[in-house]
Amino acid sequence: YVGQIRRQIINTDYQGSLAGRAKAPKILVDRLYQWRGEKRAVSMLTVPGDPKSEVKAPTDADIEAYYKGHPADYTAPEYRELSYVYLDPRAAAEKVTVAEEKLRALYDERKQQFIVPEKRTVLQMLVPDRATADKAIDRLRQGEDFVAVAKELADQDESATKLGTVTKDDLPAGLADKAFALEQDKVSEPVEGPFGLQILKVTNVEPGKTPSFEDVRAQLAKEAAEEEGIDAVLAQTSQLEESIGGGATLADAAQELGVQLHKVSAVDREGRGTNDTPITGLPADPFLQTAFETGAGQDSLVIETADSAFFVLRVDTIKEPALRPLDAVRDEVIDDWKSEQRWKSAREDAQKIVDRLNNGAKIADIAAESKYETTTSDGLTRAGEGAPANMPSSLVADIFAAKSVGRAAMADGVGGVNVAQLTAINMAAPDANKEAVDQLTQSLDVGITNDISSQLVGALRERYGVTVNRAAIDANFFNDAASY
Repeated sequence: YVGQIRRQIINTDYQGSLAGRAKAPKILVDRLYQWRGEKRAVSMLTVPGDPKSEVKAPTDADIEAYYKGHPADYTAPEYRELSYVYLDPRAAAEKVTVAEEKLRALYDERKQQFIVPEKRTVLQMLVPDRATADKAIDRLRQGEDFVAVAKELADQDESATKLGTVTKDDLPAGLADKAFALEQDKVSEPVEGPFGLQILKVTNVEPGKTPSFEDVRAQLAKEAAEEEGIDAVLAQTSQLEESIGGGATLADAAQELGVQLHKVSAVDREGRGTNDTPITGLPADPFLQTAFETGAGQDSLVIETADSAFFVLRVDTIKEPALRPLDAVRDEVIDDWKSEQRWKSAREDAQKIVDRLNNGAKIADIAAESKYETTTSDGLTRAGEGAPANMPSSLVADIFAAKSVGRAAMADGVGGVNVAQLTAINMAAPDANKEAVDQLTQSLDVGITNDISSQLVGALRERYGVTVNRAAIDANFFNDAASY
């Protein structure tokens, strides 16, 4: 132990001498505080890319050029043709009819589980001595309010008097016997409880009951069927594994087992078919992941799904990603070309506005001319805090790159091209917020210290080398390390 402490002291002294006095220079703190704290005021308008605006029809040359220029947009994803067997315990349970004799036997075995114990709503008063207890009991038995007496004689608030609605097992043994022997609305004699002398009162009794077989028959039947469904499916999975392991095809194994072999002609990684709509009824995860990790002509293992069913699949064929023929996507290409023209027009209009603003125009005047709405911010930070709604991060960066008030920039936004003009620059003053500067200083001190320590560790690793004895780690942390 002494040796261990000595090594810790040496290590602390060694690292402390190197990094313990690391301090961020004031110029760094001030510059970083100013950079983070600077705020800029902006006004912004949006030049809409109106999806309803008229655009001349593209020529065949336009369509072909756009199609060739955007091949990724018109490339069909990889599709896989699958065969699979799906074993669902819930579906199996629906086919199970449990014999009446078995249900009655289950009822007899589990009868104690169905018993609903008696519950009582109990008030308590913790009193300092027997004299106070006798005085409280006398007043309570004359009909005075329990909470009022507890407040006056025991200084207890109403919440402290309520033990709630409890079963006998919820209370300590001594209190439980007294509370469950009391008649409703009666007051107990003083009881020695875990916190001292207590007075109890029962305000309500909910009698216990034992449900009859008929009361719980449906529940028993459902649970028994579910158990048998699980057992049946587990047996089927074992048979599937044996059949496929013995060389049978998935189709032959399914036929031998008497279960359905499902077919999917084409599915992509997102679970969609060739018409780009989701394929319904596929097993839960990791079905699709398994389908795209299994090679063509290969079977997967029997795998459990996230919702506790099982599947085994075969990848029959793989259709690689391929560019769809122009004729098949012609209408889509035309729509995309027109959309690009609308955005191109919006960008051209926005650029004209930016040019006017950078030559001295005011954004409010241009907005009034064009009937565009403007949004403003008096306190925009570099991180985008306080920015107008939907202001792109690239536009925030451009505004902070502007050297003077009045400069403008633009960027694509939601529904159109956003144009923003810088209207004011508010520099952060380190001397005005000592608390924030002190916090930043402490943070930088810690960061510098950690950087120095990391560099030290890296240098020592490089100089002396580090090896890991995995066998020793496994032996210390895993009881069954020998099996690895």
